Amino acid sequence: MAFYPQSILDEIRSRVSIVSYIGEHIPLKRAGRNYRGLCPFHAEKTPSFMVSDEKEIFHCFGCGEGGNIFSFVMKYEGLSFSEAVERLAERAGVTLPKDLPKGKDLDSREERKKLLKVNLIAANFFRRCLADLKIGADARNYLKRRGISEAISKQHLLGYADEAWDSLYKHLTSKGVPERYCTMLGLARKREDGRYYDLFRGRVIFPIITPRSEVIGFGGRVIAKDSEGAKYINSPDSPIYHKAHSVYGLNVAHAEIRRLDQVIIVEGYMDLLSLNEAGIFNVVASLGTALTTGQVRMLSRYTKNLVLLFDGDAAGIKAAERSLASFIEVGLMPKVVILPDGDDPDEWIRKHNKGMFEELIASAEPLMVWFIKRKATSVKPLDPASRAAFMVEVGGYLKGIKDPVEFAGYRKVLADTLMADESDIVSWITFKGGGHAFSDEAVGVGGRSKAERLLIEILLNHPTYVDEAKSHIDAAIFSDESFKAIFEILVNNSCNGEISPGKILDMVEDEELANEIHFLSAADEIDASVAHKTMMDCIAYLKRCVIDEQLAAVTQMIKKAEASGNSDEVMKLIAKKHELLFEKNNILGGDYGK
Repeated sequence: MAFYPQSILDEIRSRVSIVSYIGEHIPLKRAGRNYRGLCPFHAEKTPSFMVSDEKEIFHCFGCGEGGNIFSFVMKYEGLSFSEAVERLAERAGVTLPKDLPKGKDLDSREERKKLLKVNLIAANFFRRCLADLKIGADARNYLKRRGISEAISKQHLLGYADEAWDSLYKHLTSKGVPERYCTMLGLARKREDGRYYDLFRGRVIFPIITPRSEVIGFGGRVIAKDSEGAKYINSPDSPIYHKAHSVYGLNVAHAEIRRLDQVIIVEGYMDLLSLNEAGIFNVVASLGTALTTGQVRMLSRYTKNLVLLFDGDAAGIKAAERSLASFIEVGLMPKVVILPDGDDPDEWIRKHNKGMFEELIASAEPLMVWFIKRKATSVKPLDPASRAAFMVEVGGYLKGIKDPVEFAGYRKVLADTLMADESDIVSWITFKGGGHAFSDEAVGVGGRSKAERLLIEILLNHPTYVDEAKSHIDAAIFSDESFKAIFEILVNNSCNGEISPGKILDMVEDEELANEIHFLSAADEIDASVAHKTMMDCIAYLKRCVIDEQLAAVTQMIKKAEASGNSDEVMKLIAKKHELLFEKNNILGGDYGK
């Protein structure tokens, strides 16, 4: 079987929705956050076949078939893995490498380090160009006119790409950088005549840097008024940079976000830099696109309090509206401030001050409430068709709210807006979409095996918890070899909590283990409001199980030492037993399994 780099498989999965693809072959209907239909792999009358875009998997609760999009194409079309990848790559518009390695991982840690080093060389080159008295003069003047100080420029590693066609390319190759790295990272492109040219030319450069100070990509803005081409351009996706999972400025903002327990999201690079100049640092920029679920999930690892601060023009309003679906899918509801028409955060903060900005942010309202109010302005109260159209648009989002208290609050806002009873709103949502159900039953689990299974289920469905879990336990705590293997895969491959079950299945060759993964991933998710506590209770319970095993072993050793008359050994073992009992009694999260 030909080996494909994980980045290629990731790119294909990101471009081809598993729901859309399977939906072309069998009818699917939405069921909450997933889709259901009749299983194509066995005869059934009641739909038991589930497909999830979020998890990137399918699973049949009837016959047990399941997997990711590659698995489906193989099973449904009768193709090999390579053939399935080729078919999906063609559909996705992804070019497959011609000479595939056999078993060598192109996305290894060593490869990543090399690519990051190349980007750092590029960033330093851009920085030197900006500092050059002649080459960088226009760029420095531009930043000065925009109110950006040298301190902020240095903090964000701002640079300048000169107007020459291949300055960066020549610099990189002179440092021994392979041509393929230059093109892989989008720093240079190849002409038809075989020569290379720089992607960024005549632009101020904004390096995209991780909290680990890794330069993963670049943004560039033209400074010449008569310049051709787009005003802003960005690095293409690469093995180290995925735009849908990245934001600008997190390297500077992450500590302040945690300190304030709040992140402010703006649209543009200059919006962020101007706010930094005003002493406001808990800010990130969305790289000029509508927020994706990947960006929302990534930011949610730092805080659950997100505030959108968007321009007051049509584009800013549209961006706020488009982001609502991403937040609902992740299970978070941000607040939003839409500036007056004609203003953006850059212009606004230069006319006001930090204190006024803090008052502005304090006035933010939940995005769902803002959305309801905005859409309500076009409703004709006495026109049933107008009211129905309003409910179709707003109610469709409302159905996605999983938290019962939050749902009740928005239901009331919607009812007040329409001057209707809340029961009418619930009836409409139930009629149109099958209702909104919440269970108050606690998740009851007994026994170590069930505790291990529940913990893995939670981590598969809430990968943002993986880093926290691994800080408390390692794989050795699992008695079940399958759960141990899944935990190791999650720990070794979760990039800051960003990994889907569909991606995990790319890495698993053992069929039984793959079955276990897609089964647990397809299981009904524990409500997000209790998932974290349940995870911590599971961890505490498993820790106690391990100590109980150690206590049993020490007890047996004490008996043997007593039988042999070794009093010194008995005393040492009794002391060890007391230490274990003390450790067990001090394990936090003790509700589970008691």
